[in-house]
Amino acid sequence: MTPGGSGNAVGGSAAGTSPVVSTSGAGGTSSSGAGGTANGAGGAVAGSGGSAGNTAGGGGGAACLPNAAPPEATGVCAGKATRVLSLADAKVENFEDATISPGWSSFDEPADGGAHDVFKMTLVTTDGAATTKQSGEYQGTGVKTVKEGGFGAGTVFNVAIDKANGFYCIDVSAFDGVAFWAKAGTAGKQINVSFVVPETNPTGAPGGDCTANCYNHPSKTITLTDQWAQYTVKFSEAIAGTAKVNGRIQELLWTTPDKDFDLHLDEISFYKCTPPAGPVGP
Repeated sequence: MTPGGSGNAVGGSAAGTSPVVSTSGAGGTSSSGAGGTANGAGGAVAGSGGSAGNTAGGGGGAACLPNAAPPEATGVCAGKATRVLSLADAKVENFEDATISPGWSSFDEPADGGAHDVFKMTLVTTDGAATTKQSGEYQGTGVKTVKEGGFGAGTVFNVAIDKANGFYCIDVSAFDGVAFWAKAGTAGKQINVSFVVPETNPTGAPGGDCTANCYNHPSKTITLTDQWAQYTVKFSEAIAGTAKVNGRIQELLWTTPDKDFDLHLDEISFYKCTPPAGPVGP
């Protein structure tokens, strides 16, 4: 993908789900973006699908056919401002470049009242998911959490917003959801996975269509182990928040409810029916 732009967001908390364990490899990277801050919180929902606690759903036949998103008539994503993805556009990020993609941005509010947005996604060159050697790590400490009245901390990947070329959304109706590999520094930590959509993304440059009660994105919370595992979140499972995924998204967001956090991510892609069992990319 080749988006650019910025992202603001926050999630909530909920019941966890089990990982879907498979193997992923390496590939290319994607695009550009910027950071932001946020307020608000998402909600919660337990996982579904698959076998024995897996979050990935299987399926075949008509259930695996792409669903066309209705055309957007108004707002930032109207008409040609939405870029339509095909199944060939599944790859999001695999951290295989020499530097972190500018598509990543992060936000945090410190509990001590100091500088905001100091913790960033960093490149790890000695530890990747499955057979890969590189991954991303988002680590920080001393955050003012949502429960404490802050907006917590989160990391955003811009998959759509490219202001220079007039794109603000991607049409993801060819896919069921997002798959990614992850682990936490401590087993049992929860993260909130959100899809930033125009209905919950504030107006601005660039931004969405929201003018009140913003940042409450469609979301789902999952529980991580301290070992690499693959997780999936379907668009239809992101039922927390004040909006649903209606075929279009702008950004992917991972937030933490904790004051101290250590999140590792790798091999991120959209998927249809089953998550990728091999390399993500190029």
